[in-house]
Amino acid sequence: MKFAKRVCYSCCALIWAALVFASLLTRGRVRQVIHHQHATANPTYDPLGSEMFVSSGFEEIWDQHVQCFDKSTVSLTLAFDVGRNGLTNQHIALLHGFAVAVLLGAETIVEPRLWIGLKEISLQQLYDGAQISKALKQLNIAFLPEPPNNVETVDLELQNNMGGEPLRAICSRARNVLRRKSKPKGFLLHLGLAAGLLRVEESNLGLISFLDKHLEYNQGIQMATQNILNKLPTAFNGLHLSPETYKTLPKEVVPKLMEAGFGFDTTLFVASEVPLEGFETGAWLPYHMVTILNFSEETTMDGMDGTDGHMEFWDFLGPMNQLILQKAINFTGFSLSNHSCAIAQHRWRSRGSCDKAYDSGTYFDGPSTPMFLWRGDWPWWPSCEKDVGGASQAIPKRIVSQSCRLIFFAGVEGTGHHFWHSLLPHLHPFTTWSENFSAQLYDNYHKVGFFSTWDESVRSNHSIRIKQLMADADRSIREQGGGILPLNVLSEGTSGMMSYPNLFGVDRALQYPNVHALAKLAEDAGVDLRIVLLVRHPGSIVRSGLKRHFEKTQMHAIKMYTLALALLSAQLSLLDPSFFACWRYEAPTVGISDLLQFMGSREDPDDFKQVVAKESRQGANEIGATPAALQTATALHNAMLSKYCNASLADDNVSSQKLPKRIVSQSCRFPFFAGIEGTGHHFWHSLLPYLHPFTNWSGNLSAELYSGDHKTGFFSTWDESVRSNHSIRIKQMMADADRSIREQGGGIVPLNVLNERVSGMMSYPNFLGRTRALQNPDVPALAKLAEDAGVDLRIVLLLRHPRSVVRSGMRRGYEKGGLIHAISMYTATLSLLSTHLSLLDPSFIACWRYEAPNVGISDLLSFMGSQEDPGDFKQIIAKYYRGGKKHASSAGEKLADEALQTATALHNELIAKYCKPRSAHARP
Repeated sequence: MKFAKRVCYSCCALIWAALVFASLLTRGRVRQVIHHQHATANPTYDPLGSEMFVSSGFEEIWDQHVQCFDKSTVSLTLAFDVGRNGLTNQHIALLHGFAVAVLLGAETIVEPRLWIGLKEISLQQLYDGAQISKALKQLNIAFLPEPPNNVETVDLELQNNMGGEPLRAICSRARNVLRRKSKPKGFLLHLGLAAGLLRVEESNLGLISFLDKHLEYNQGIQMATQNILNKLPTAFNGLHLSPETYKTLPKEVVPKLMEAGFGFDTTLFVASEVPLEGFETGAWLPYHMVTILNFSEETTMDGMDGTDGHMEFWDFLGPMNQLILQKAINFTGFSLSNHSCAIAQHRWRSRGSCDKAYDSGTYFDGPSTPMFLWRGDWPWWPSCEKDVGGASQAIPKRIVSQSCRLIFFAGVEGTGHHFWHSLLPHLHPFTTWSENFSAQLYDNYHKVGFFSTWDESVRSNHSIRIKQLMADADRSIREQGGGILPLNVLSEGTSGMMSYPNLFGVDRALQYPNVHALAKLAEDAGVDLRIVLLVRHPGSIVRSGLKRHFEKTQMHAIKMYTLALALLSAQLSLLDPSFFACWRYEAPTVGISDLLQFMGSREDPDDFKQVVAKESRQGANEIGATPAALQTATALHNAMLSKYCNASLADDNVSSQKLPKRIVSQSCRFPFFAGIEGTGHHFWHSLLPYLHPFTNWSGNLSAELYSGDHKTGFFSTWDESVRSNHSIRIKQMMADADRSIREQGGGIVPLNVLNERVSGMMSYPNFLGRTRALQNPDVPALAKLAEDAGVDLRIVLLLRHPRSVVRSGMRRGYEKGGLIHAISMYTATLSLLSTHLSLLDPSFIACWRYEAPNVGISDLLSFMGSQEDPGDFKQIIAKYYRGGKKHASSAGEKLADEALQTATALHNELIAKYCKPRSAHARP
């Protein structure tokens, strides 16, 4: 047996030596084609399946250090013949280098392509024999059936030692080629591993430099890298941590990793860690799988097969860390989405100048060593200016495809869905796939469908099916040469138009799509979703809805439209703007060329304009009258035009500015407690008497603002003339109250929570009833009344965790339609509140959080104009506070959390925007 093993080993060694010798004699011919392409979006995406890997700053790095192009989006194609000897270590290293180049350039590289001239081996052998093929697949690198021949080229021969020319010399030759050609389409360029070699210069912290030297030890790097790649699935599952970091691992994580085959090596490759003085141990939990290294030091790797002496470890460790880390994340389920961004953004270009307080309470006082993270939450790198207390909740757009795009037309009912239903057949969409998607997304009977079902388990199952359907459709459409796939407007009989709102019914106000959730499904499925935002003037939409008998009264139509527009606006605010483009009903051909390109259509713009003109209805550009009750919706419409649409689509005569706060008084202030039902109105009902408010004025103003019978009241009436009369009386009463209270030495006049019997709490929503979703206050309209009356309005934003609010509403019997119905109601009203606040100067607003009733109470009392001692008031809070109880999570609540993702993101955005120290606000 021993003799047989020795013979086997000897044969393997001889074969390996022969292959190496043959590979040295083989002169591979490498072509790498780079040509300009204008990109409609420059997303970053994670080709290895984690949340984010590629820097948004790569474009700048490319510009400064490679200098081949001027901030252009490029397409990379690698083409080479393997020769008669098949794949060698050189070829594998070249594939690895190509993958790393794509990995690093994901922001600027569109649709990387690979052609391999295979003679005596098959593509399957490439997959079986090279671990790097997995990375190639995950990077969405397309395999070409034949070598590219449609570009003008300059051939740069690949040397046997894979060294090639210095990178800057190659780029210089490339620029000369571009200068010589009148219409250059591209040139051949060999990057090899050069584009994958990064280091952090100690003299310039955080600056990545491409190495532009001859790579004398390049062959050793290739062989060492291949050695690592071959061992990755088995022996090389090591987590390389310092002993100090190892001690911080939670006890339950270590057995999971060891069971999965991971070992722990606390010395190899680890030069030094970045000390984080005072950083809580718990904060390391999402970080314990990252090797933090001092990249200014060097390591000798004697004893690794194929390594010739000394080399610098950063040359290949980064990609390996990423692969190892991803495997660890998959086995443990830990996410790096919470804390890693703080360190990454602090260390990147800031050079230690950005001292940030993170939500752990830790201050990063300055870098102790140069460092670079191969895996962090890269969207936040340059965000030193962003608010403390919550990272941006926007979903980044990472997937871009030139061959298959999924289109969703997002707009309020009456903004042009039926118009696009007529136009889409001229763009030759894949209608069969479209019908399948529509049925999965929305069901006319609201029994199934991701957007429409009231059953949380059905919704969860649909999310799984939709992601699989997206991946299948993307693959099928690519194989058929590419095209567009509309997700709505083509299957009205099955799913309606998926407008905001969609279809009739008793819950019409809650029947809406969710583009935030849809975008997350698309990114998870790896497909390119494009959202076409349909906009139309509010007056025209209200008139259209009444004309088509969608709404019975104008006031009802206004409230329905305002809620629907708020939902759409709030969802868009949670997405990367590169997800969507704008189309305006009143100007259907404006920007149509850009819109077709955005959608991925190859239709000629001029021809399509003729189709649009033919289908356009006469008088479509006429704008309906704008009632006074529509002022908030109009302001929101103008803000959306300014934020999301090109300048050519915006109105010149409208303003998108927030309502400014001009009136500030030290003696009389009018607090309004704005929050979702269940966020603390009753609690403040108990607290306010201790602040000695002017209850008579408070009761009178509350009755003018809201009436439980919904016949009167500025917020509650369904009669426009009644509303108008209330607005006049409220302004007069505010002025009278302000003058009277000043004469009495000053004080506060709460506008809600003290007159529950008549006006409810004026929460979002307020009272029960068939139109409950539409029974809401309107704080922008209230703020305008206060400014017109010359009084100082103060809005106290009440916040509570979404799961707790939903649970509270169901326990108190407010929501009887089930969990998803309660979540839909909460999401709709939170969207309305969020968009209402977005229209106001932030100095109108201060924050109070139900889970932390004492935090910031001194600032809050000062903001409201109370003279109460903060210490005494904290004792009063302790007397009445009954919140903060923790409840065990159930399987149903886990499904609820999935359905609550949009609302939770909005909740977090509100915290980030408004829950700051009062010093951050412009007004006292």
